[in-house]
Amino acid sequence: MRYFLLALLYLFANGKLHSQSKLDSLEAIVDSKKGSEKVDILNTLGFDYAFSSLEKAKKYSYQGLKEAKAIGYGIGQARALINVGYNNLDYHNNDSAAYYFKEAVNYAKSIADTVGIANAFNALGNLQLQISDFKSAASSYNDALFYQQKMNEIGGITSAYNNIGKVMEKVGSYDKAIEYYLKALKLNKENNFERKRALNLLNISMAYIYQKDYKMIIPYLDEAGSLPILKTNLSLQSNYTNQLGLLKMKLKEYDSAIYFFNKTIEIDKERGRSYGTALHNMSEAYFLKGDYSKAYAIAKEGLDMKRAGGDKASIIFSLHFLARIHNALEQHKTALEYSQEAYDLSKEINHKDREEISMMYLSESYQGLGDYKKAWNYRMQYEALKDSLFNIQKSEQMAAMSALFETEKKQQTIELQQSDLKAKEASLDLAQSTNTKLIIGVAASIIAALSILLALVVKLRSNKKLAQQKLEIEAKNNENETLLKEIHHRVKNNLQIISSILNIQSRNLEDQIAKDAVNEGRSRIKSMSLIHEKLYGNNQLSVINMKEYIEELNDFLFSSYKPKNEVKRNIDVDSLDLDIDTAVPVGLILNELISNSLKYAFNNEDGELKISLKSKANNHILSVMDSGPGLPEDFRTKKSMGMRLVNALTEQLNGIVEISEQPGTSFTLKFTSPITAR
Repeated sequence: MRYFLLALLYLFANGKLHSQSKLDSLEAIVDSKKGSEKVDILNTLGFDYAFSSLEKAKKYSYQGLKEAKAIGYGIGQARALINVGYNNLDYHNNDSAAYYFKEAVNYAKSIADTVGIANAFNALGNLQLQISDFKSAASSYNDALFYQQKMNEIGGITSAYNNIGKVMEKVGSYDKAIEYYLKALKLNKENNFERKRALNLLNISMAYIYQKDYKMIIPYLDEAGSLPILKTNLSLQSNYTNQLGLLKMKLKEYDSAIYFFNKTIEIDKERGRSYGTALHNMSEAYFLKGDYSKAYAIAKEGLDMKRAGGDKASIIFSLHFLARIHNALEQHKTALEYSQEAYDLSKEINHKDREEISMMYLSESYQGLGDYKKAWNYRMQYEALKDSLFNIQKSEQMAAMSALFETEKKQQTIELQQSDLKAKEASLDLAQSTNTKLIIGVAASIIAALSILLALVVKLRSNKKLAQQKLEIEAKNNENETLLKEIHHRVKNNLQIISSILNIQSRNLEDQIAKDAVNEGRSRIKSMSLIHEKLYGNNQLSVINMKEYIEELNDFLFSSYKPKNEVKRNIDVDSLDLDIDTAVPVGLILNELISNSLKYAFNNEDGELKISLKSKANNHILSVMDSGPGLPEDFRTKKSMGMRLVNALTEQLNGIVEISEQPGTSFTLKFTSPITAR
């Protein structure tokens, strides 16, 4: 991947000075102006001061509205209504903001101000997106798109596409989000809108991060990094380096991730902006790297910065992470304090998503302290709220997709009607032009024109029907996909509840044999739960990416069994997809083999665990090898529950398992199944 130098900071400083100089000049002359010119200056001041002084923005926005009404300047009044709406939005007066934006829509329509209508719908969509009214936001952005297309305002069209993409991203429809981002990107490239192009590229890469499709991110980040504007726009640079850090963290390249988060912090310091989010990301990278003390120090610094800024939702996010760190350090009392503060703050601001996660950390903290009753109560509350929020999200997704479907259908109907009209006009023109020809030619032309018209009408009606059927099929497919995702989500949740019950139960057991048996059952459940979790988050709802799955299962088992000595992990897995009927038994077999190695192979010395899955056509070879002391002498005559399970699952796969003990222990499973190569 190509990496680019940071911007020259004096260019940014000069830009700020120029912007403030412009505002100072406008303020100096505004009182000397009259009529529409004065309103335009007031509106410009009201809009531009929103980025530096909300009080001045409020003053000039309301003054602009008053002046525009007084002189009957319609276009200025529509713009002023939007400014006043944004000012209320900045002060979190959402109801007032909605009132002014709707007034702007209605007023702009009454004076046929197409620009005003488009801008007002866009502003209304921004509000609705912020308050999570995704159905209304999708509808408003589509209305804005319609009027921008009516004017052929390319910049407005690309903004509308981008905004619709944001709505789809918020409701978890990442494919649809990327589809709209790509529409915007195409137009921004064609029209050399470099800043918008950069934002589109970064939005696309972020959507792929949410989708966990990390390979697809790289070309878009590379393209963004190659744009000259990244050398002069510090806001874009901050976004870019932060996303590079997130990508590196997802790829488990933690040192590189920390490097890029440090760059983001440097840029945000120069911009004079809070860098609490970058601190949080960097602390997570240290945490995943295993450096808990460094992770704690940075996370605490980020929390202090967020407290100073007063963003309560962001503060809760940091409290959660600090609880996670302390639970990992088995400092459960401190973790409980952070979890409780996060929970109380979530209730205060009525943030259900944050409340849900707070319950999870409260459960983990109480479990660590040995208060299993409270741990269980919070776990059940967590699962109930999680299911409720999942249902709400899916309902919002369907509502937003429905609004998008209806507006697309309406727009397509209008386009088809316009095509119909053009075809009829073309046929009439053809008929009229033949009046100057001979009578025989006229008759022949009329017959030809009627034939063409009939063919066009039939074709257009057929196209219209096919287009509508296509939209209906897409809507049905989206609905089916949502339902299937919900099934995987519920199965995963139910398995997690069972796992939690077993985990809490094991804490009350004194018999070590019984305790080990319960924990083994819990890890088997986790291997199945993880499959449904991967299916829920996957675009293809019937196949599992085995490379990602094996890495996550391996991480879980290492954290569960915590080997006494250092174990080097060597994972060599082809990028391939297995269907769920194959992935479940393979996952359970892996669980048994890895668990067995972690329990018995490394008790006396350091060693290495190798996991390999190789495929050629439909033939697969899975192997788990450790460098331990080998199998006990009575292994083949006295088979454990785990080995009986491995043999039964191997038969289910119609495969064979081979065991070798030179050196250490090696299990090799050979089986055949359909695959989808990536």
